[in-house]
Amino acid sequence: MRKIILLLLLVNLSVFSTIFFQETKREEVATISSQNTTEKKTEDSSGVSIPIKTIHFGDLMLDRGVEASIKSGVDPFENVKDTIRMGAFDVVAVNLEGPFTDSQECQEKPYTFRFEPEYVSLLKSAGITAVSISNNHTLDCYEEGEKDTKRILSENGIDDFGGFNPKPTVHYQEINDRTVAFLGFDTTMNSHSEEMMIKEVAEASSVADVVVVYMHWGNEYETEPNQNQTTLARALVASGADLIIGHHPHVLQPAEIIEDSVVFYSLGNFIFDQILEENRTGAGVEVVFKEEATDFRVYPFLISGNQPSFYEGENRTALCDRVLGDISGTCKFTLPSSQ
Repeated sequence: MRKIILLLLLVNLSVFSTIFFQETKREEVATISSQNTTEKKTEDSSGVSIPIKTIHFGDLMLDRGVEASIKSGVDPFENVKDTIRMGAFDVVAVNLEGPFTDSQECQEKPYTFRFEPEYVSLLKSAGITAVSISNNHTLDCYEEGEKDTKRILSENGIDDFGGFNPKPTVHYQEINDRTVAFLGFDTTMNSHSEEMMIKEVAEASSVADVVVVYMHWGNEYETEPNQNQTTLARALVASGADLIIGHHPHVLQPAEIIEDSVVFYSLGNFIFDQILEENRTGAGVEVVFKEEATDFRVYPFLISGNQPSFYEGENRTALCDRVLGDISGTCKFTLPSSQ
């Protein structure tokens, strides 16, 4: 009897040991798998941190002639969205020049914009991930229009930053184990004071690895930045802005390197219905943030039939030179990191 009991105990012990060993191995494999997943997110196979890939555009408007095109079956983004999507960007950002809202209670002024809520699907289809709502048309349908815009964007997975009520929103995004802050400000309506802008940028810089600022500023249809733009740009850079993207003039303005930051004073229109060639000529700018440097590449385009198409050849080179000037003799350049 004792031998039988002893034999049973040995069998149970053997089974328990086998199960324990298997469970332990499963836990070890799960732990290793989890660690590898984290490593893949932040580093490539050589152990180098993965860059943060972003691309930025200027003014996007979906009313008037653009809306007429949409209603006729035209996708304003048709000629550029494949290029944008193939770029596998972490962020695709624009200046949204008006509200998404059903509200008919809108301002009576020379230019009032209102976008049908269903048009947000066009942004989503084009791969747009974030928009600045700090501009002189966000409140065209008053505070209700701004609230609707933020809600509709959120429901469609598009982040917003800037705005007015109660104050500009700062959007923080974790990308490849680094924090990127997006801020948007407007000086065309005297809504955002310089003191407030500097404070907001400094606060964002204290917690983020990269600070991107969208500025609605300058004089319409002027191809050079005014003194207010250049002075404010220096103040924002001194407060911690790494990249400044400008819009509102509806034409291209040149870029400038200030200390270790780059300012694109105006990228011109992106989706708009203005008819002069100057207003139909714009640019996107790809900005890739790496630990050792930041890479920049300009993508000029021409809007025809309310659809932008990227330039190629001599026209592309000429427009890159217009934006980058003495910074680069081509459409791209690299700015070494000071860190």
